[in-house]
This record gives sequence, C-alpha cells and structure tokens, in this order.
Amino acid sequence: MAKAGELSIELSPEEQKIMSKVAGAEYGDRVDAQIMLRKKEADGNDARVASLDKIAEAAHILPPDQFAKLLEAYDNDSGIKSEYGRHIVDPYQATFDKQFSKEAGYVWEDEQSGMSMSGKELEKAAEEKFDKIKGYFGVTLANSLKKHGSEVFESLPTDAKTVIAQIAKGRL
Repeated sequence: MAKAGELSIELSPEEQKIMSKVAGAEYGDRVDAQIMLRKKEADGNDARVASLDKIAEAAHILPPDQFAKLLEAYDNDSGIKSEYGRHIVDPYQATFDKQFSKEAGYVWEDEQSGMSMSGKELEKAAEEKFDKIKGYFGVTLANSLKKHGSEVFESLPTDAKTVIAQIAKGRL
C-alpha cells in the first residue's frame, strides 16, 4: 500500500482491505487448520507429511511473509493448487487471514421478511452449504461468500440475502 502511495496509485477501500488481509505483519488464525487440511490431502504420502511438519515448525521461526512463500513452494511442488477455493485456501490467505474474528460481531436482519443471520451462521453456511448456495447463485458467488463473508453478503440485494439466510437455517 505504501508503494501504491509512492506511485500515486489510488486504491479503493476494498483493494486496501484485500491488501491488508494478504500482506499483514502477523499470522492469522488459519495456519494450523490449513496445514492439517494439506496433510489430509497428502493422503498417507509420508514425504509430503514430513514436509508439512517442517513447514508448520517454520511458522514459529519465520516472519509470516516468508512462511507464505514457503507454503506456496510446497503447494506448487505438491500440486495442491487444484484444491484452492474448496476447503484449501491459497498460501497467503492461509497465512494471514483471520477467519474466526472477521464475522464475530456481524448480524444481518431484515424487518420485512423477519429473517436474521449472524456472521457465524453465514460462515458456516458458506462452508457447509456451499453446493446449495452454488446451485442457487453460481460458483463465483459461492466462492466469494466463502472467502469474504459479510463483505460480499452485504453487497447482495435483499431477496438474495433472504435466500442465503434460509439456506443457512435449513429452510431451503
């Protein structure tokens, strides 16, 4: 972001938010879970599991940006990139993203329909009911909800929000 300022490049608030998210100065809270998911994908390949154990140890030594590059190298070598967007996220999001805090205080309410949904319900629906959301709105929106939660949800028209809330609550 500093470099963009030096070059007189204006970043939108959304671009600034994304840049902050993936170029932070501290680890997010998804690193351990993402390492475990990658181990599961290694499916008994002892060499890959050993590599992931070493990578996990590096998180205690390396700054986050160097750790993300190390995880990226593993992803490139192992072919795990084909799983991005499903349950495995890219190395920078895995390193910097603060998934468990981003939706903590979010609540959506619609007086007209009487529907409401918490950020936690939205996160859960984006993960566990991905296919249903994809069926109603397409893969792009389903992936965007999974990655950006309430930011994307808030940009939707009220009728789409209501449908997603109904999906989240098991009514659709």
